[in-house]
Amino acid sequence: MKKPYFLFAGILIVIILAFIFGRGYLDSLEKETKSNTTQAVQKSELEEFKQEVEKRIDESEAAFFARLDSLEQKFRETEAPDSLAAPAVTTPPVQAKPVVNKPADTAVKSAELSQKVDSTPINGYVPSEEENEIYLKYLKRRWALAADLTAYELKLAKDEIMQDVGRQYSMTAEEVLQLIDRVYDYRKAKKQK
Repeated sequence: MKKPYFLFAGILIVIILAFIFGRGYLDSLEKETKSNTTQAVQKSELEEFKQEVEKRIDESEAAFFARLDSLEQKFRETEAPDSLAAPAVTTPPVQAKPVVNKPADTAVKSAELSQKVDSTPINGYVPSEEENEIYLKYLKRRWALAADLTAYELKLAKDEIMQDVGRQYSMTAEEVLQLIDRVYDYRKAKKQK
């Protein structure tokens, strides 16, 4: 009588183990299927998000360039009357001299330009073509800066622009700043008339 109980208990244990392993296997298959489905959904959502971001970037870029074009057009419209209405410079034209890359020549040129900038009174001051060119280069680079810069970043960017423009014209950043202030004051006074 003990044998049928042992046999029945052994078969029951085998069935229970088979059930446990079968259920575990089915659970793992279900989890794998769910994770694959979830990954597919996440990938499709990620692709949709990327497309949306690219679309918004393109739209903002187009809006930025449209705004930049309109600002440039306004700048040119306000610039054209100034250059046409500006009285002629009364100083005799200076003959072009060959440029020699010597430190003494650049120092002399910068000293002459700084004397010219410092000694000219605002009332009788009329900016030369070169001074207007320096002013416009500074303005173009200044307005091309990002609008979200902090005050410190903006200060550093302005200093860098003045140094770059100054290097192009053999001037210091301080001389460029003085020149920009003078040309700005001249234009402001001219607009108020």
